[in-house]
Amino acid sequence: MSRPKLYMYSISPSCQRVFATFANKGVEYDSVEIDISERARPEGFDKISPFGKVPLLLHDGQAIVESANITQYIDEVWPNPPMMPSDPLKRAYARQWIQYADRELFNRDAQFVHVEPDRRRKLEICSALFDALAHLDRELEGKKALFLGDDLSLVDCMLAPTLANVPVWSDLTKERKYETYENVKSYTDRLRRHPVLEQTVFCVPIEVYEGFFKAVLVDGMTFPPKK
Repeated sequence: MSRPKLYMYSISPSCQRVFATFANKGVEYDSVEIDISERARPEGFDKISPFGKVPLLLHDGQAIVESANITQYIDEVWPNPPMMPSDPLKRAYARQWIQYADRELFNRDAQFVHVEPDRRRKLEICSALFDALAHLDRELEGKKALFLGDDLSLVDCMLAPTLANVPVWSDLTKERKYETYENVKSYTDRLRRHPVLEQTVFCVPIEVYEGFFKAVLVDGMTFPPKK
């Protein structure tokens, strides 16, 4: 089996999902930094990346895209420790919340960062993300450890990078719904204390994200900048 190569951007939340999964497995890989805040891409990247996005995992000659797909691939190819339940019903439950992390949270983040140029619409999209957190807050009721129990799961890796940024968005937009989500806040604190997530997700200084998202949500920029 060849050594995997990850095309990534160090502060990208979607890439952090993959960092955390690899780290929990103890799998070593080569990495290539791609600055997605810039319009230019390294020569040859467009030939292996059909959408020009990161993360992209290159393994055994095959390019694999989308963080949810990449993390599940990693879990199947390097099965120890397992990060998804073996029981089909429990695995379906986990996948349901992986989809939630993408569709309800991350896709909205990507839209106001990369797509929507109008500041008013950016704020509306961000507000809808906060509304969607209510579903997670209800689901977390009674959970005292991580999402599926004591062990780190793919669900945790999918949620952690977004939840790390939610307080920043709340402060910048003066959105106070977040303050009512006690279960989300407690769960985020538990994620923050996990050694793998501490080293791969919560390691970026908060000032980096404060500056980046101020440019997006306050100044109305998109990344990469529109022509």
